[in-house]
Amino acid sequence: MKPIGLYMINDPDAPYLTLADRVRLFADTGFDYVCFSAEQALETDALDLAEKNGLPVDNVHLSGSGTNDLWLKGLAGDAVAERYCREIAAVAARGIRLGVAHVTWGKKAVPCNVLGLQRIGRIIDYAEQNDFVIGFENSVSPDIHLRTVLDTFRSPAAGFTFDTGHWHCFAPDSTFPSEYAGRLVITHIQDNDGTDDQHRLPFDGTVDFAGLVPILRQAARLTFEPGRRAKNPGLYGAMSYEEHIACIYQAAIRVAELVG
Repeated sequence: MKPIGLYMINDPDAPYLTLADRVRLFADTGFDYVCFSAEQALETDALDLAEKNGLPVDNVHLSGSGTNDLWLKGLAGDAVAERYCREIAAVAARGIRLGVAHVTWGKKAVPCNVLGLQRIGRIIDYAEQNDFVIGFENSVSPDIHLRTVLDTFRSPAAGFTFDTGHWHCFAPDSTFPSEYAGRLVITHIQDNDGTDDQHRLPFDGTVDFAGLVPILRQAARLTFEPGRRAKNPGLYGAMSYEEHIACIYQAAIRVAELVG
């Protein structure tokens, strides 16, 4: 069975749990590794806490806000590219060699163009220099940007992050995930009912995980990304944080057993 890991869930409805408590809970529950946002990794003691609890950090989610500016003229796009490079250097210096990035941000994409590709090319070059791999994630907008980026840059530093929930609710007819499964480096496994990006536990929505097995088998590890309880109060609102994490773990085991 493949290793299973989980992104840190910052749930404001459980203020009694410190970050140290949550990391310890992930380890005690049985997860093989943990993942953080770049902000968590660089601005808190998350990495030290994970090491203390014997929990490897597999990847970080690089900051995504403003990513559409990469495709637009102006200093804002240059600043976003520089931010990506700074975060890559900082987490690589801490021994993390894998991260998630978006090529667009939000529900309204901007046109795909040469300027954006030049900036993303600089980010990929910087990743190569830092022995870092970026998994570019399928998101809300049509896959033309992601397809163009991965077709343009064949670098080993440019891979694919497959978000099962994004695919199911935003682009269920897209064949992109199966076409690029050979470049899969990170998974974001989550579920929804097909109407929105709800970040439910696997099997609490309508994603056909059995049908995704050939894609998920290409992953070295299975990373899960359900949201906090308040995102789906009808399903998880009555649960404690600890109960929610236990349910995520059981769902993750089911997926891992299905994938084999």
